[in-house]
Amino acid sequence: MVTSREQRRGIDHIVYAIEIAASENKAESFSAPVEILPNDFKNWAGNAVVLSDGAIVVSFAEFESAVGATPLFHPRIWAAKSWDGGRTFPMPILVTEQTHMESFPMMAVDTSSSTHKDRVYLVSSFPGTLRVWFSDEKGEKWHESAIPNSDEVGDSWKLRNPQVAVNDTGVVAVAWRAHPKVDDSSCSRMELSVSRDGGQTFTSPVPICPTSCASVPENQLPQGFLERWIAGGEYFGLAAGRNGVFHLLWPDSRDGHWSLWTTTANVGGSQLDVR
Repeated sequence: MVTSREQRRGIDHIVYAIEIAASENKAESFSAPVEILPNDFKNWAGNAVVLSDGAIVVSFAEFESAVGATPLFHPRIWAAKSWDGGRTFPMPILVTEQTHMESFPMMAVDTSSSTHKDRVYLVSSFPGTLRVWFSDEKGEKWHESAIPNSDEVGDSWKLRNPQVAVNDTGVVAVAWRAHPKVDDSSCSRMELSVSRDGGQTFTSPVPICPTSCASVPENQLPQGFLERWIAGGEYFGLAAGRNGVFHLLWPDSRDGHWSLWTTTANVGGSQLDVR
C-alpha cells in the first residue's frame, strides 16, 4: 500500500512524504509505514509492483514546492526499490524529468511467461504526447517510448490520468481521458492504446466511449464539484483479464447524470476490439 502523507516543517513549510505499508498475511494486517522523503517538495505517490523474485518497486513524483504551493516547472519521476519486503528502500532512482505535470505516475509489471517477463512499465501525463517508460533492470534503468497521435495542445490544464496494465500474453495497454477540443477540458472521452512488443511501439489511440460534454444538474453533485469535473470524474480503472482482455471502468455524465460505465477491450488478435 502506497500513499502520500503531509508533514509540517517549520511554520509554513509543508512537504508530502511517500509512505509504504506491507502485509505478510494476505492484507489482514499491515506493518508500520516506511517513509521515503528524499527531497523538500510535495510528492505524489504512484503505486507499487512486485516482481517474481519478490522485489518491490514504488513510483512517485515531485509536483509542488513546499513553500507557497507553487507547481514545479521541471518535476521529476522517481522509482524506489526494496529487496526485503518493503522494510527498507535505498536511494530512489531517477526515471525522467519533464516540463510540468498533470498526473501521478502509474506502473504495471509483466507477470506473464512472455519474453518480457518482469519488465516494469510506467506512465504519467505531461503536456503534449503521452509517454511510457519501461525497465528490464528492476527499475534501475529506464527506456522511453511514446504513444502516437496522443498529443493535446492548448493552454487549458488537462487531466488525462493515464493508467497502464499488462495482460497474460504480455500485451501492454495504456488508457487515459482524452480532450478532443482545444482549450476545453470540460469535454472528454476514454481512449486506449496497446503495445505488442514490450512497450517499444504503441498503436494509435482508439476511443472506447463517445465524447462526453453533458452538463450535470447542480443538485446532483456537491457544490464546487460541478465546476471542476463537468464531463467526467478524476479517476478510472484499467485491469488486465484473461485471454487478451482488458477491463475498463470510468465515470462520465454523457446523459446528464453521473454514472459508472464499463467496457472490455480484446487485444488477443491483430485488431483491437472494444465492446
